Amino acid sequence: MICPKCGKEMNNIICSYCNFNLENGFVTASRIDQRLDEINRFMKECISNNTVKYTKPLTQIMTFEDVFTITGQGIVVVGKILEGTIHLGDKVDVLFSDDRRVSTVVTRIEMYKKQLQSAMKGDSVGLFLRGVKKEELKGAIYIINAEAKAFTKSFIVSLRCNKKEEGGKGVPIFDYYKPLFQFPTGEERGMIEFNPENDVRDFTKRPTEDVMIVPGASRIVHVNLDHSLVLFPGMDYKITEGNSLVVGSGTIVELK
Repeated sequence: MICPKCGKEMNNIICSYCNFNLENGFVTASRIDQRLDEINRFMKECISNNTVKYTKPLTQIMTFEDVFTITGQGIVVVGKILEGTIHLGDKVDVLFSDDRRVSTVVTRIEMYKKQLQSAMKGDSVGLFLRGVKKEELKGAIYIINAEAKAFTKSFIVSLRCNKKEEGGKGVPIFDYYKPLFQFPTGEERGMIEFNPENDVRDFTKRPTEDVMIVPGASRIVHVNLDHSLVLFPGMDYKITEGNSLVVGSGTIVELK
């Protein structure tokens, strides 16, 4: 073995010519095993103290475009998945515009005459549903996860202010700004608030950095829409002005 420091032949991990310690210069197998043992011990402690938790995402939403009755097979709802993944056997709700729900189970998923075990965001599929009639689904708008909250108007988002070369205005986004929010499930005007719990508006003072987002920067903000929409955590959105000016974009973090 050649010493990487002096170039002489090494017979041990310590060079007899320059005292270079190979173990300090490179990651050896013994050091990797030692580090893995440390990580495993840390994870076991976290799990035993309930500090590590896994929560299955509840985001599942599919448009309700049409419904058919197939003799001998049941009801089939056709639509496009906007968010999440729908699996065979999932419990879902058929959602109506008045927030009424009809609960059912996905018994079969088809896409282009092929049966699937699951379908994901962007897929146009047919869902076979158990225990519902075609007449019961008149006026339905979406198929969503059975445990998820649907209509909401208040939520928390991550928001990035676009630069001018990205199609934005090139100016900061200020507190109480009210643009048009565009979601996969619709669009609605909403007010952006940075600190809604401390709502002290003083428009006579010059805005400071804590109440603005400069172009290219991001921050967590609160949003209140004029009217409720079907929204989910993890759903992407953009805010616009005019026909093509995309002021900013981001993702829903939490529903309130």
